[in-house]
Amino acid sequence: MPSFASRVFFGTRARIVTLNLALALVVATLLAWTIYLLTTRVVEGEVQNTVQAELQGLAEQLQRDGYLGLVTAIRGRVAGADTDAVYLMTDAFGETIAGNLEAWPPTVRLDGSWQTLELYRVNARRPTLVGLRAFALPGGIRLMVGRDMRARAALAQSITRSLALVAGVAAVLTFLAGFLLSRQLMRRIATVTGTSEKIMAGDLAERVPLSGSDDEFDRLARSLNQMLDRIETLMTGMRTVTDSIAHDLKRPLTRLKSGLELSLREANRDGVASEVVTQALVDVDGVLKTLNALMDIARAESGLGHEHLERLDLGELALSLADIYAPLLEHKGVELTTSLEGSAYIRGHRELLTQAIVNVLENAARFAPSGSKIALSLARAQINGRSTVELRIVDGGPGIPAGERERVLERFVRLDGARGGDGSGLGLSLVAAVAKLHGAELRLEDNEPGLRVVLTFDRSEA
Repeated sequence: MPSFASRVFFGTRARIVTLNLALALVVATLLAWTIYLLTTRVVEGEVQNTVQAELQGLAEQLQRDGYLGLVTAIRGRVAGADTDAVYLMTDAFGETIAGNLEAWPPTVRLDGSWQTLELYRVNARRPTLVGLRAFALPGGIRLMVGRDMRARAALAQSITRSLALVAGVAAVLTFLAGFLLSRQLMRRIATVTGTSEKIMAGDLAERVPLSGSDDEFDRLARSLNQMLDRIETLMTGMRTVTDSIAHDLKRPLTRLKSGLELSLREANRDGVASEVVTQALVDVDGVLKTLNALMDIARAESGLGHEHLERLDLGELALSLADIYAPLLEHKGVELTTSLEGSAYIRGHRELLTQAIVNVLENAARFAPSGSKIALSLARAQINGRSTVELRIVDGGPGIPAGERERVLERFVRLDGARGGDGSGLGLSLVAAVAKLHGAELRLEDNEPGLRVVLTFDRSEA
C-alpha cells in the first residue's frame, strides 16, 4: 500500500493540482507578457509622436528664422517646464551650441531613425533612458531631439508588480480549485475502488453508489452496476448448474459405494471378488474426494464462503488438528512437533481452513521419510505496519524445486515423484484458493531439506 507522502506528493491528486497550477502559471505569464509589450509599445508610440511633433516645430522655426531662431527655440524649451524634453545641438567640431545633454554620444545615428539610449543629462549623476531622433544639418550642425523614458520604465515596473501580484493570486486560486476538484474526483474514484475491492473479496451483492448528480461518474457507476447485475445472474445460474451436477454425481456414487461395501461383506472367501470390490471402493472414494476437493476449490475461489467468515482462534484450530494427526503420523514413523504462541485471532472460514491445514499435513506425511519430523508453528508479527499471524508447516521430505512451486498450486498438477501415489493433485490448489479467500499470503519455501509452507494472515483485533 502506498504511503501517505507518496499519495499526497506523487499521486493522481498531486498530478492534477500540479498540472492545473502549471497551466495557470503559463497562461498568466503569457497574458502578463502580452499586456506588458502592448502597454510599453503604446507608451513608446506616444513618446515618438511627441518627439516627432517637437521636430516638426523646430523644423518650421529653422525654416523661418534660420539657425539663430533654432538655437533660441531650443534654449527656450530647455528652460521651460517640460523636464522630460531632451535637446542637443552641436557644431561641426562637436561643441555644444544648445541643449541639456553633457555631450554628443558617439553611437547616435544621424539618419532620423528612432533610438533608445542611456545618456547623461546636464548635472546628472546617473544616466537616463532617452528615446530620440538625430539629424545632420547643413554646415556640420547636428541636432538631437528626444524624451526622457523614465516614465515608461516606471510604468513597466508598476505593470510588472501588478501582474506578478495577479499571477500569485491566480496561482493560489488555481491551486485551491485544483485541490478541491481533485479531492472530489478522488473521492468518487475511491468509492468505485472500494466497491471493486469488496466485490473481489467475494461480496457479489455490492454495488457502486450513485451521487444523484447524473454526471459522468454516475453514468459510469450505473453501467458498472448493470454489468455486475449481469455477472451475478450468470454466476448464480452457473452455481445452480454446478451444484445440481455435483449433487447428481454424489448421489449415485454414494449409492455405488454403499452397494460395494455391502457386496464386500457378502462376498465369498475366494479372494477374487473381495479384491475387485475393494479396488472399486478405493476408486469410488478417490472420485468422491476429487469431487469434494473441486467443489471446495470452486467455493473458495469464487468467494462464496466469504459470508461465513468469523472471528476464530487460528492457534486453537491448529492445536486441535495437531492433536488429531499426531498419533496418525506417529504410526507412520513421523513425529509432529508444535510451537504455538497462544491465541491468534483472524477472520476465517473454519471448515475451509481446516481442510487446507489437513491437506498440507497429509502432503507432508506422504513425502516425509520415516524417522523425520513435521513441525507445525504459529507466530505473531508486524509486517509493514500490519498485525499478522504466520502459520508454518515444515517437513523433511524431498521438497519442491523452485521452478515448480508456482505450478503445483494449479489443479491436477503432480510432480513426477508423486505420480505413483494416490493423490489427485488438488491438495495445494485448495490451499491456494483458501489463502485467496482469506486475503492471506501463501509461500512455498525450501527447508533444506524438505518443504516449508507458510500462510500469513491479517490478525483480527476485534
